[in-house]
Amino acid sequence: MRRALPETVAASLDDDEFINILDMIFDWEEENGLDDIDPDDDDIDNDRTALVAALSAHVAKMLTRDKGASFPVEYVTAVIEAELDYEDEIAAL
Repeated sequence: MRRALPETVAASLDDDEFINILDMIFDWEEENGLDDIDPDDDDIDNDRTALVAALSAHVAKMLTRDKGASFPVEYVTAVIEAELDYEDEIAAL
């Protein structure tokens, strides 16, 4: 996820910021029934563009509510893409 950000931005964030983003992603996936791998379904997780848009909107909203968060909202989509790429890599193993 860090590599998806400009170096100066990534260096300014501690690991807790990234863990916070991951928690938001996993919570959203669980709330929307996407926490199980099911390649035969027709859920939003099969439409990468829609999934990224929905996750980005959710995480951005949660970050604006989290007074302790310092993660720049403009980079949310980049880290979500990085996390989804990572999940795809793991699923392909």
